[in-house]
Amino acid sequence: MKKLLALFAALALWTCSNDPKPSTPEIEIEETDASTAVVIEELRHTKKNLDEAVIFYGLLYSKGYNYKQNILLSHQHETSSKQEEALAMGAFGADMSFASVFGQNIDAKQYGLRIAELAQEMGLGQSFTNDLMQQIASDDSSLNKTHIISMAYLDASDQLHSEERGHYVALMITGGWIEGLLISTSLVLDKPGDREINLDIFDQIYNYHTAVKVLEAFESHEHCEGLLKQLREDEPFFKELLRTRGNLGRRDLEDLDAMMLKLRNGFLSIEAEE
Repeated sequence: MKKLLALFAALALWTCSNDPKPSTPEIEIEETDASTAVVIEELRHTKKNLDEAVIFYGLLYSKGYNYKQNILLSHQHETSSKQEEALAMGAFGADMSFASVFGQNIDAKQYGLRIAELAQEMGLGQSFTNDLMQQIASDDSSLNKTHIISMAYLDASDQLHSEERGHYVALMITGGWIEGLLISTSLVLDKPGDREINLDIFDQIYNYHTAVKVLEAFESHEHCEGLLKQLREDEPFFKELLRTRGNLGRRDLEDLDAMMLKLRNGFLSIEAEE
């Protein structure tokens, strides 16, 4: 599981890079148990999708889509459980990536700080130190803040492994998927997309299967059980959208936007007016 978490750390922060074609280290992984094997397989599948997520935000930016701060999970949002903390860390990674690609460096920095704060709350203070948080908050443009956070995630993987908290990996992946798809859908609702954009959103919808599989690897864990149950109940909705093969109409996008907002706000305890 140690190497699994290290791979997740590399992939999760990889989406925050300003490089439209970022690279990730090749990591040899030994599959030691059934849960690890399932999540590893899905992480291998999502490696390509994470790269495409950054490129997709760049595509939206190049086609004149506007940055929408109000659709993002507020970096000031307070979590009330360990489950919410892990989901929020994944969601904030998507928010930081979106802000970075759209050149919103202040917002990107705030999300980086919030990720570090959540790590402290999750008991990962050995990796996400006060010194690290000060570096992220710094206005020093010579600091590669994405790299700084990436290294902290990698260090934290050792601690998570030793404490057998690998289920947080599944929650982080799912939180990032929910937030990323919500961002994409909200932007395209404001400005209907062309065939290329709709196909990219279709690919993100397909990652519903990835979220379900990684949660299933830890379905006996109380932190994953409720979210997995909800996603299984919503399976007919996602299957119906997948039948469109990317020919998404406005009603499809409206329903998808409402679904992703429901999932995010429901599992992060966000009131409708927030």
